[in-house]
Amino acid sequence: PMLFRFRDLADQTMLCAGCDFPIDDPNPWRGIAAAMSRVHARGQVFDPHPTSQALTAREALAAYTTGAAHAAGWEDRLGCLRPGFAADLILVDRDPLAPGATADSVRETQVLFTWG
Repeated sequence: PMLFRFRDLADQTMLCAGCDFPIDDPNPWRGIAAAMSRVHARGQVFDPHPTSQALTAREALAAYTTGAAHAAGWEDRLGCLRPGFAADLILVDRDPLAPGATADSVRETQVLFTWG
């Protein structure tokens, strides 16, 4: 299958992302990893040159947070950590934005605790 040309889109506009559960996996780390690698968790490549349209972990995470809030018209109250904004916070077992983090390591990120 062909996945959107995210790199071309990211260079032109704000991206938004989310999970289409029950059609898609509800785990956002797997979607972020797929955006980084252009490879599905089961190994299916989304296009012949996967890295040419890959996003960074930071870009993919922003699509799930600030981008999704913007798409919903809630950028004035959701999507980032700011005073007065609503937020659920999570503690994860690794830093998905650490230098050298790979799509595989991001895909395996586990939530240890949630505050909401």
